[in-house]
Amino acid sequence: MNKVLMMINIRSMNQLPLMERWLLQTHAPETISRIGPWLTRYQSYRAVPPPPELHADVENYGYYNWRITELWSREPYPQHGILNQEFFPGYKDIIGLPTDVADAHTWHGRRTGPRQAVRCMMPARATEDFLGGEKAPRDFHSILRWVYAFKLPAGVSHDDGERWFLDVHARQVLKQPGLTRFTSYQVIPATGRPWNWHRVCELWYEDFEAWRQAVVVAPPQYTPPTWARHGAYPFFEPYVDFASTFILEAPTNTFWPAYGDYLFSV
Repeated sequence: MNKVLMMINIRSMNQLPLMERWLLQTHAPETISRIGPWLTRYQSYRAVPPPPELHADVENYGYYNWRITELWSREPYPQHGILNQEFFPGYKDIIGLPTDVADAHTWHGRRTGPRQAVRCMMPARATEDFLGGEKAPRDFHSILRWVYAFKLPAGVSHDDGERWFLDVHARQVLKQPGLTRFTSYQVIPATGRPWNWHRVCELWYEDFEAWRQAVVVAPPQYTPPTWARHGAYPFFEPYVDFASTFILEAPTNTFWPAYGDYLFSV
């Protein structure tokens, strides 16, 4: 079983009421009408806004401010874009989609301005479970999930990226103070897409202060890869090769099927 994960940013939180209405009233029903028979789960998480004093810190890690959405399926479903009737004036600009078809194959992200949605196909269950897998969710005091995706710079091979991540970086991440859970997913390559992502990782902390202590204030000593293009941790350029957000343990919305208000999985 696989799932498609989408991490989406909106250019201004002033547009949140409009985008929430579009998702709930138009986009989710249209998606279910087209691919519902192939789906086992269709769920979405609102991003958790960081405290104001952490805004500058989270920007250094490519913070996306709106949602993570997951579509689970046992077999590939028909690929689709957004139907014409789902568009509204300004939609593409709000979420950072290229307005020109040619741009869709050359856009690589930017630190300011529109931020293209992250879209990854990956296994439904984590490829690696580094920490905390022996515990049930109820065994954690509280859960703030930091989800991030990264892509390898041009010219770096898949094997070189994996050697650094698995043999060096993941072992050092485990030394973060206050880290309670750490899993990672290998992204299933999407042919013909120059913005392919390499991995999606998920790290848990009790709250934003615990994240700040582990990531900003007192991080472990990290070893950058020889091919790093960005000098500081996480060694990928925010909004170009690295994007992240924070979510809670249960989806904000479960569109398909109707499991109820609480559904948890890793």
